[in-house]
Amino acid sequence: MLTIEIKLNGKLIAGSKIVNVSKLADISDYKVEAVERASPSLGFVKDFCTEFPIEGHTRRNSAWSLVEKVAREAALRRTSGQYDHEPRADQETF
Repeated sequence: MLTIEIKLNGKLIAGSKIVNVSKLADISDYKVEAVERASPSLGFVKDFCTEFPIEGHTRRNSAWSLVEKVAREAALRRTSGQYDHEPRADQETF
């Protein structure tokens, strides 16, 4: 599992858990869970939580290329209002 933590002035404001679901194959698929705290000053009044797949990622690439794919999709979903669900009680919301 790959974990991304985004901190602002030392405070955790967003993050993601990325799990390989293809037995670490050279071309892998991942299940991603991304969360972000509400940011009223940016117009985001609710905590954000979404889940999505990353498919066909070449594992030999840098870890940063996987982080880029996750960040791009999470940002797209956040800015377009594609909330899958409110964070669950058992889910980290940072």
